[in-house]
Amino acid sequence: MIGEVACRSARVALRGHKKRDLDEQAVSLPVPALAVEVDIMDPAALRAAARPPRQGLGRLSAVPGNEGVAEVRPFADPGAPTWQAVIDVNLTGSAHTSHTLLTDLRALSWPSPT
Repeated sequence: MIGEVACRSARVALRGHKKRDLDEQAVSLPVPALAVEVDIMDPAALRAAARPPRQGLGRLSAVPGNEGVAEVRPFADPGAPTWQAVIDVNLTGSAHTSHTLLTDLRALSWPSPT
């Protein structure tokens, strides 16, 4: 998804846990990109991580969700911590990200559903 966005000449900011992986992905894109390491489970860290892209790239135009935890195991397997991590990152972390960047997204010229 990020590659497709970059091919449309969008300014790209990548966020996630693994800075080295983010840097590698950023240099592979056809446009300048910014890599920011952040824990999406930490709202204060997300607010701080939003500053460099805003300062370096300007107003955000999209927020692709590239965070996620995927664990393949039988549901009956007693892996409660794993299931909790999936819910925390995939649901709660995505909500933290959306709330942090809501002002940027509302500033877009697209019609708002709210």
